[in-house]
Amino acid sequence: MARVLGSVKDMEEYKQQYVKQQQIKNRLIKKVKATFPKEELRILEIEPEETNTVPTEPEKKRREKKLTPRERQINRPFFNSDYEKYEWLMSNGCTNAEDRNWLAKCFVLLLHILC
Repeated sequence: MARVLGSVKDMEEYKQQYVKQQQIKNRLIKKVKATFPKEELRILEIEPEETNTVPTEPEKKRREKKLTPRERQINRPFFNSDYEKYEWLMSNGCTNAEDRNWLAKCFVLLLHILC
């Protein structure tokens, strides 16, 4: 982030902090190696800590919450074409007068085209 959003000063500060972290890490590794024999170090690297795990019951399947007509209307998508709007209204239903009027006009236009 310092490289992208910060200034030159921020980048230099980041570099100094990174170098300091690496130095601390290297010192810690040296102290651990000096404290423990090589055999114990290999064991520490290989064996992960054992945790007492209690078997849990399998998760129950959650029922999907059915949306109310009002929630469906609130979560209504934006349509790129009248066809998309028509398909959505046919699958989800009309919940307000504006949609019912729009759908009625579509049927009237369709009847005029077909006749």
